[in-house]
Amino acid sequence: MAEFGENIKRIREELGMTQQTLAEKLYVTRQAVSRWENGSRYPDLLTARKLSQALGTGLDDLLSDDDMSKLVKNNPVTEYPVDKRVTTAFFAVMLTVYSFRILWLAVNLHNFSLTMSTIEWLFLIPQVTMIFLTIVFGYSTVMSVKDRITPKIAGLISAVFFGTRMLERLFVHFDSISQKLYPDTKMMIYDVCVILFNLAAVIISIWYFTGDRTKNPIPVYILLCVYFVFEVIFMIRIIKLILFSDEMYILMSSITVAVADLLFPVLICYLAFILNRKRKRAFIT
Repeated sequence: MAEFGENIKRIREELGMTQQTLAEKLYVTRQAVSRWENGSRYPDLLTARKLSQALGTGLDDLLSDDDMSKLVKNNPVTEYPVDKRVTTAFFAVMLTVYSFRILWLAVNLHNFSLTMSTIEWLFLIPQVTMIFLTIVFGYSTVMSVKDRITPKIAGLISAVFFGTRMLERLFVHFDSISQKLYPDTKMMIYDVCVILFNLAAVIISIWYFTGDRTKNPIPVYILLCVYFVFEVIFMIRIIKLILFSDEMYILMSSITVAVADLLFPVLICYLAFILNRKRKRAFIT
C-alpha cells in the first residue's frame, strides 16, 4: 500500500492541507491519516471513497489495482454498521446456544455412566465437537464485535466449522458401520452425502473467501442451501427418535445443536453476499 500512501501525501501537500485538517474532514484521527501515508494501515473502502472526495480526486488516482485488491482482502467483510450488527448477532446467538448446551451437559453428566451403550456414547461425540465449536464461535463473536472479520478469517471460520462437522460425521459413520447400527441403507447413504457436502463446503469456503478478485457466489449459495436441507432432514430424524425414546435428555442435545447449525449456512451465505457486493464496487470499471 506504499503507492496509495504516497498518493495521499502528494495530493494533500499539493492542496496545502495538513494531516490534522484532512483527518477532521474524514472524522478520523491524525494518527490514522499518518498510518495511511506511511503504508502501515489503510482505510476501508467507504472511507477510501470519502478520502478521494476530500482530496478532490478520483479513487482510481489514489489506488492502483493492486492497492484495491489489498483493500478488499485485508479489510473487514462488513462495510456498513447494519452488516456488522447482523453478523455479530448471528455469531452471538450460536455462541449462546452452544454455551447453554455445554452447561446443560455438565448439569446432566450424572445421567451418563461408563456402562452406557454404544448408541449413547455416539451421542456424546457431538458434545465434544460442540465444545470446540463454542470456542470457535466465541472467537468469531469477539472478532465481529471488533470489526475484524476479514474475508480470510470468514473463510477460515467457515472451513473450520464444516471441517469439524465432517470429521464428526465421519467418525460416527465408521463407528456405526462397525457396530452395525444403521437400520437401513438409506440412512447410510444420507450420512455419506452429508460427509461429502461438508467436505465440499470446506473447499468452497477456502476458494470463495480467499483471493483478491470478484468470484461468483452462486456455488456458495447452492451448496449451503443443500446443506441447510440436510440439516432440516437431520433435525426431523432426531425429533422422530425423541418421540420413541425414553432417553430424551440425550437426544435433545442433538436437536438443539441442529437448530443452531441451521443458522450457520445462512450466515455464510450472508457474508458471501456482502463480500460479493464489496468486490463488485471495488473493481467496478
